[in-house]
Amino acid sequence: MAWFSRNVLNVVPVARDKVAAGEDILAPAREALAAGDILLIFPEGTRGDGEAMARLKNGVARLAAAFPLAPIVPIWLQGAGRVLPKGAHLPVPMNCTVLVGEPLHWGGERAAFMEDLRVRLEALHALAPPQRWT
Repeated sequence: MAWFSRNVLNVVPVARDKVAAGEDILAPAREALAAGDILLIFPEGTRGDGEAMARLKNGVARLAAAFPLAPIVPIWLQGAGRVLPKGAHLPVPMNCTVLVGEPLHWGGERAAFMEDLRVRLEALHALAPPQRWT
């Protein structure tokens, strides 16, 4: 599955377990951005419980600071936990709602950037239709 993800889907994994070793876990993401690739970043760091947004990690701000001209487009995925539950290896054929917000750009200050991103994601979440678990 890891080979398929990296070589077919072009997934850039983030080795969060190597943070304690002092490694730059965002180096592969920086390389992808430098090559002009598009990245999908999950700023919570993992899938949440599907009900509420977890605290956002600062990695997206570090990438935005390194590539200030790259637009950061907030996207809310509603129902992704049903399509690919934690621990599952294959998606379940169910619908998701995808809401796309307006791009934001690095403004020079991490806390302000993260707050703007959080507010935009919460606004998209508020627009998402209620989930029906039938």
